[in-house]
Amino acid sequence: MGGGIFSNRSTNDKLDDRDDDARRRVREGQRRGEEGATSSRDDGRGGVGAGRRRRRSDAVTKDDDDDDYDVTKSAPVKRRKDPIPPPLLDEDGSEMFLTLEQADKIVRGILSSSLSSSSSSSSANGEEDVDEEDDVGAIANGWEDIGITDPNLLRNLRSPDALSCPYPLPVQDRACPAIVSMNDVLVSTHTGSGKTLAFLAPVAQGLLIEDGGGGGGGGAYPRALIVAPGRELASQIVSVARALFVGTGLSVELAIGGTPYTRNVERLRKAKPDVVVGVSFENVLAISFTPGRIAELVIGRPGDKGGKMKISGLRTIVLDEFDALLQYDAHVEPTVAIMQALDRQHGRSLQRVLCSATASDVIRSSSSPPTSEGSAASTVGSAANNIESYLRPGYAHASVDEGDLLVTAGVQTLTKGGGVATSARVSRTTIHGALHVPSRRLALEAVRKIMNTEPVPQQALIFVDSPRRVDIVIEKLAQMDIIAAPLHGGTTSGKGDRAEVNKALREGYVGIVVATEMAARGIDAPYLTHCINLDLPTDASHYAHRAGRCGRGGRPGVSISITCDVRERGVPKRFAEELGITMYNVEAREGKLRIVEG
Repeated sequence: MGGGIFSNRSTNDKLDDRDDDARRRVREGQRRGEEGATSSRDDGRGGVGAGRRRRRSDAVTKDDDDDDYDVTKSAPVKRRKDPIPPPLLDEDGSEMFLTLEQADKIVRGILSSSLSSSSSSSSANGEEDVDEEDDVGAIANGWEDIGITDPNLLRNLRSPDALSCPYPLPVQDRACPAIVSMNDVLVSTHTGSGKTLAFLAPVAQGLLIEDGGGGGGGGAYPRALIVAPGRELASQIVSVARALFVGTGLSVELAIGGTPYTRNVERLRKAKPDVVVGVSFENVLAISFTPGRIAELVIGRPGDKGGKMKISGLRTIVLDEFDALLQYDAHVEPTVAIMQALDRQHGRSLQRVLCSATASDVIRSSSSPPTSEGSAASTVGSAANNIESYLRPGYAHASVDEGDLLVTAGVQTLTKGGGVATSARVSRTTIHGALHVPSRRLALEAVRKIMNTEPVPQQALIFVDSPRRVDIVIEKLAQMDIIAAPLHGGTTSGKGDRAEVNKALREGYVGIVVATEMAARGIDAPYLTHCINLDLPTDASHYAHRAGRCGRGGRPGVSISITCDVRERGVPKRFAEELGITMYNVEAREGKLRIVEG
């Protein structure tokens, strides 16, 4: 029995030893778990504790609403979170946000600083202070002062129900006298500065003077021709022209590619002097075209002996957004062909007006003289580099005053030819920001966050590279319950659809539009507050055109560029340096677009 008892004790001792070994293994597993070996699993006691500690740590540095990383549960990836940069503070020590209010605050600061400097200077010179309202009236020219004297034009310009432009804006003040006098004019100014009326008003005034003096086109039409690079811009020019021409007897016709050629020809034939009331000569003032159709009408289609539109009565040709007309492959050849045909017909007698927000980027170096007699015939191979060859010697250059505080001065650089080029001038009423995400897959999520920031954008225009991208982005946004309208010139978009979207954008009936840059060129949408570059533009000039869709006419605007990799991250800053603007770094957190350091 004693041996049996001893034997049992020995067996129990062995079991106790095994239990001790098991407990040691459990403790070892716990220790390893605490070191992170099983931090992502819930099947070990040590791993669960470690995972909880990590989640508590992550909560300190990561906003739950900020999905910066696309990590799947089945494929754990080591996460590396960059520290959140500190917010940028204003002079009062308050955080800054990329908003219309901040844009307006910056502008007020610029104007206040200038006013203080002016007041100090006046006081130092012993001059009396002038009431601001009286001072504006004293220095601002009226329309009559710059050659616009027709009572109907003046009524339409000043009427709140028409164009609501009681005084000419700076670019109009500089362009009108030269155009009325039939000089050639290069109009270079920032987008949203009133460029369309800067050429329409004086051209209309000149034709009304011609009619009153017994001149005219001798029964030929049209007398003025406006060429634009896109349907939307051409349609907008026609819309402004119709509002301007009310009661004058002048009329405007629109002919664009994509419509039946014979219908365009028939409309032109019907719009003859004897069917237009109030004017003794032909009354089709201006025909705004996309270059393909105007080339067909001026030069003729294959197999035609000549064009169907008479050009003998032309007195003025306007190239609006001429940088696009002479740089985009689709437009260069027909535009040059048009100018060659007009040059052969009219030579030096034809007035030429060239307009663009980025004229300085494409003007030929001053060290390279234009071709003789201002001929356009030799410019087929160098259209984009020989802009001055389209203008007669002695042309006027109408640009915004260098002292305009609400417009950047531009940045001067040396050209290859040894001349000096000045970058596009940009409105200071727009605030610019760059928002970086680590992957392109998160770009649309960034758009969603932008559209849900406070205050909510009133109207946004999202830029992408191609018509196909427009359709893809529209579909992806719809999956995120964000409804947007497309605006592009691709095969999936009809002319009626584009016109409807364009009209809804201008009148504020659509909140978000996804567009290509060319389709949106020249659009003036007064309710547009935000421009978003989902795909970055190719250069600073194109950035200026995009950003210029908002912040127009002195209104504040917000321009945001989304970058998706290391290579893109520095691009917006480079654009800013070339344009002389400030590009803020932005982060979308907690329903705000915070401006941060960096």
